[in-house]
Amino acid sequence: MAGAGMAVGIGSGMAIGGGLGAALGNIALGVGIGLALGSGLGIALALAYSRAGHGKDGNR
Repeated sequence: MAGAGMAVGIGSGMAIGGGLGAALGNIALGVGIGLALGSGLGIALALAYSRAGHGKDGNR
C-alpha cells in the first residue's frame, strides 16, 4: 500500500506543481516542486494508511 500512496501523492503533486509552474511561467520548476511536495505527501499518506490498520504489508 505504501507504493500506491506514494504514486497518488507524486501524481497529485506533479499536477498541482505543473499548474503552479504554468502560473509562474516555469512549468519545469513547478513540476519539480510538485514532485517534492507530492512524494512527501504520498509517504505521509501511506504511513497513516498502514498505521490505521489498512496496510496489507504487515505494518500494523
